[in-house]
Amino acid sequence: MSEVRFADTGRFPNDTIDGETVLIDSEKGHLFLFTGIGPQIWQRLATGISTDALVEELTARYGQPAATPSRSFLEALDQAGMLRKDP
Repeated sequence: MSEVRFADTGRFPNDTIDGETVLIDSEKGHLFLFTGIGPQIWQRLATGISTDALVEELTARYGQPAATPSRSFLEALDQAGMLRKDP
């Protein structure tokens, strides 16, 4: 998943309050809460970025231990249909 991905903010309207990002799946009605570095990841995806570039940014900022969980989180977002290939 190294091609550019975008957060699907149309289907998942969101707001960040006190460092936590709340998303609502407008098709299924599910509610999601991103904490920790999740809000930062979602914000970066809103403008589009490749998985490799985003993991590299997060690793540079938080250290090597952030790489594997960040990549897993991005894969989970993609599998859940929360990411798009176009803006």
